[in-house]
Amino acid sequence: MVEKGKKKKRTKRLSGPFWLILVAILLSVLGFISAYFLGFGNFFRTVPVYEEIYGTEESLKTSIRRIDQTLFEVFFVNNVPDKNIKFLAVGPRQKKGQVWEFTDLAVTCSDLATCVKIEKQIVDNLQKKCPACLKVCEKNRTQIVCKIWVDGFLTHQISLLVSKARPSELLTKPKVALIIDDLGYDLRLAREFFRCEIPLSFSVLPYSPYCKKIAREARETGQDVLLHLPMEPINYPNVRPGPGAVLQRMSSEEIKKTVEEDIKQVPGICGVNNHMGSLLTEDPKRMRFILKDLAQRGLFYIDSRTSSCSVGYALASELGIPCAERDIFIDNDLNRESIKMQIQRLIKIGRRTGKAIGIGHPHRETLTVIRALTPQLRSEVELVPVSKLVARDGNHN
Repeated sequence: MVEKGKKKKRTKRLSGPFWLILVAILLSVLGFISAYFLGFGNFFRTVPVYEEIYGTEESLKTSIRRIDQTLFEVFFVNNVPDKNIKFLAVGPRQKKGQVWEFTDLAVTCSDLATCVKIEKQIVDNLQKKCPACLKVCEKNRTQIVCKIWVDGFLTHQISLLVSKARPSELLTKPKVALIIDDLGYDLRLAREFFRCEIPLSFSVLPYSPYCKKIAREARETGQDVLLHLPMEPINYPNVRPGPGAVLQRMSSEEIKKTVEEDIKQVPGICGVNNHMGSLLTEDPKRMRFILKDLAQRGLFYIDSRTSSCSVGYALASELGIPCAERDIFIDNDLNRESIKMQIQRLIKIGRRTGKAIGIGHPHRETLTVIRALTPQLRSEVELVPVSKLVARDGNHN
């Protein structure tokens, strides 16, 4: 009896923690499954990264971002309206093997005293955030021009203008298209982009968890749907473009089969743009084969320009294949002021050339800024699906 009692007591002591652990494991598994099927599966996956615009050293890139943020912090503190901030020039510059984005801004102020105040704040704030920057400011009665260099590269020119010197605007609205790339991993966020009350174009990754569902729902809203075709980047395999990627080592038949299977993953597409591909888009032989294959399928091509040496757009134009190319990535930096600045750059490019294409990604910050700038976009540009900016036989729609 004594031995029996001891045995029961020992069993009882072990059973409590055992059942607690078992219940905790079951609850964790149930929670995981519930979250997955409720649309939160993206929290448990690694979303593919995208490649940046130019081969710029990280230190230069970081300095340019700090300067951008400093400028818009100063404009915000001084209540400078968005309409008073104009992009006179935006585009890549190249020197000593470096490629970076140069920005020429004109900011209209009410009087010269305000110009002086803003100039001082820019110089003081940059001294704290980017002490290595060289700042040169020239003044006269109607404007102050500040030029900023980083490591000998001119990255920014800011003209602070007295209101009577305000730059003129175009009377006709430029056509601007916004593509949201990398869709397929967050169904709920994709649906929020669908509900934006402006035309957007959606590029979906093949083999992503919600690729077919997102493609179908995007088409139901009447928006353009593209295949975001994964292509080999320069630093492959350290950075992988994801399943369905076209690789340089593939034969023509393998490339054709890969593209065909990718297209099946995203039904109802009207065009294709590349995901990554900094290596493959520099390869004329393989790009020629891909572009001809897309043309045979009645699809246009948008060059995402993940490499400054991409041959995609030039080759497609040469072959007479419907095509266009990206002008701006709007959210390489997820700071909301930076995204805002990139969209202002996009508007400026549109004003200068009559059309512009921007690419963003499914980030909450990107969605928030697009919503906030919708009234300005509607008033200053004609937002269109990207298919409206595709060149056909040298012309645009």
